Amino acid sequence: MFQTAHAMARDGLSRDEDGFWVEESQAVVAAMAVENRRLLDPQ
Repeated sequence: MFQTAHAMARDGLSRDEDGFWVEESQAVVAAMAVENRRLLDPQ
């Protein structure tokens, strides 16, 4: 469940400037969220 948060934190720590997401997340974070959801609700 924490892979998505970890991916976001890893990306944020690798940047030299501050930033924020308004509507869209990065592809790696979106992929982790989909995988986490699949594992939680494997219908």
